[in-house]
Amino acid sequence: MNRRRHDPCLRVLIAGLLVGAFSITAPAAQAVPPPSGGGEPSAASSSGASWRSSPVLAADPATVPVPDAVPTAEGVCPSVGYGVRYVAPGEGKTVALTFDDGPGRSTEAIMDILEDAEVTATFFNVGVNEAVRPEIVRAQASRGFLLGNHTWTHPDMATLSETAQAREMDDAIAGQTSLVGAPPCDFRPPYGSYDETTLSLAQARGMNVWNWSVDTEDWKARGSDDPFWVDRIVDLAKAGGSQTNPVVLMHNMPAGSPATVAALPAIIDFYRDRGYTFVDLAGRVAGQPDVEEPVPPDAEEPVPPDADEPRSDGPPHRWPTWPPHTAATAAAGQGDTTLHGVP
Repeated sequence: MNRRRHDPCLRVLIAGLLVGAFSITAPAAQAVPPPSGGGEPSAASSSGASWRSSPVLAADPATVPVPDAVPTAEGVCPSVGYGVRYVAPGEGKTVALTFDDGPGRSTEAIMDILEDAEVTATFFNVGVNEAVRPEIVRAQASRGFLLGNHTWTHPDMATLSETAQAREMDDAIAGQTSLVGAPPCDFRPPYGSYDETTLSLAQARGMNVWNWSVDTEDWKARGSDDPFWVDRIVDLAKAGGSQTNPVVLMHNMPAGSPATVAALPAIIDFYRDRGYTFVDLAGRVAGQPDVEEPVPPDAEEPVPPDADEPRSDGPPHRWPTWPPHTAATAAAGQGDTTLHGVP
């Protein structure tokens, strides 16, 4: 029986033509400028995990002494209700700009932009970072910005015991009080993650618990100031334009957040052009006398917009719920299956 033998050169030619065809028809992936840093950040935890260099922390917590607790007069923080807030205070259209994880290299630039625009804001500082840059914390307070508690070492609170959660809050309270003479009256859990214990401990310490309704995802720039990231931060911040009282999440991380600094003027212009009043989370407006925010009665935890079900009980809550991680969302820097990177 005769077997047909194909010319090896012919087979190579056919293979080359097939590869070329696929190369022509395959769509090109959108190029996303790489961030300056590495992968997902990690931070120290009160559970005893070892520390490694993290964009969230300015120093190894083991090398930063915790200040002794400073006695404060009762009634410094008003009585608070139970639950999580995510709506900016004030009447009419108000917007609250908030910055997590500082103080850092960009904090003073952020304050300068805010002051020049006559805009107030709230800074949720990490205790370790405050200890490393105490002069910036004092400047924040003296320039009239509201300071909040973002824990001592930026752990996922919902993974900690009651004792460890209390220590994270109390160490941060002691640190901030030693620097500015007053304790924080507002608390934001790192990653927006909390459980029933978190809420009870914060309430017992007179701290309102705040998350956000608008996420700029500015932490994903990882120190890059590429226009891609600046434009992306501005675009995501504009989502609050469909809300009456948005709370906008941004960052001022230890190593600096240049894309956030570059995006901030455009974000301010966007909301100002649409008639919003800028407030901090105590309801204060820059250049106006302090206002006392009404204290809501104890109630079930409010449900975030578009939430599928109430989250006042049950498993620990991580805010917000991210979409599935796929190749398409990865190309756009979205869809993380891990906790929100560094709020």
